[in-house]
Amino acid sequence: MSNLRIVGLVIGVIGLLSTFLIYRGPKWKRSNFVLFSLFSLGLIIITINPDVVNFLRDALSLQEYQYGRLIALLIISNIFLLFFSFYIKSKLENILWSAQENVGGRPQTTCSQCPRLKPGVSKC
Repeated sequence: MSNLRIVGLVIGVIGLLSTFLIYRGPKWKRSNFVLFSLFSLGLIIITINPDVVNFLRDALSLQEYQYGRLIALLIISNIFLLFFSFYIKSKLENILWSAQENVGGRPQTTCSQCPRLKPGVSKC
C-alpha cells in the first residue's frame, strides 16, 4: 500500500467518525450527514480498491496515461465542486433576498411627504 493510499484511508476513517459524531448530535441535518458520509465512504472504498474507478478512467479515455485514475478523479471532483459552488451561491442569494425583505427591502422611490422623489433616491 502506497503512502497516498494510507493517508487517504486515514482521512476517510477520520471523516466518517467525525461525521457520525458531529452530524448525529445537535447539528443534525440529513443532507449534511448524507453528503459527508458518502464522501468519506467513497474515499475509503477508493483507497482500499482503486480499481473501482477504472470506469471513469475508461470513460475519459485516460487509460494510456500513467496516473489516469487520479486524473479522472480530479476531473470528476472539479465538476462536482463547480455544481456545489452554484448551489451554495443560489442558497446565499435566497438568504440575502429574504433578509432584505425582512429588514425593509428595497429603497423607496416615493414618499408621502415628497411625491416627486427622483428614481434611485431613497431619501427626501
